[in-house]
Amino acid sequence: MGIFRINGIVGKRVPAATSLIVQQFENLNLKAVKSIVASYDPFDERCISTRKFVEFLNHKIVTRKFPEFKVQTAIKCDRSEPTVSFDLVTGKKVLFKAANLTTLEMFELYNRYVSPYAPEEEKPRETLTTKAMRQGRK
Repeated sequence: MGIFRINGIVGKRVPAATSLIVQQFENLNLKAVKSIVASYDPFDERCISTRKFVEFLNHKIVTRKFPEFKVQTAIKCDRSEPTVSFDLVTGKKVLFKAANLTTLEMFELYNRYVSPYAPEEEKPRETLTTKAMRQGRK
């Protein structure tokens, strides 16, 4: 008999909200965004979802996939509402007032309103070859 190493809790299911967040995270396209500025008061209980959103954006998968992408956090101690500001490549700005938003709702709103501004990727053109070209003749 061998030894099986298992990470995590055996027999427990992932909560539905977490799996939905991961699904939205996989659809994330950050090519439309130059930078993101998240500002919140860490002593306010409404900032938890904003902190989790920024944590997902600072994940190593995102930093490898989009190396020129920047996330900045502005910590304020004035009991202000948490906000997330997106500076788009087109020059527009999008502002999320995140006091009453969950992390899942922030990802859904991002994918709905910001992702369509991403530039289209150019597909490589297929080269047509003739039978003579494949045989090495001109």
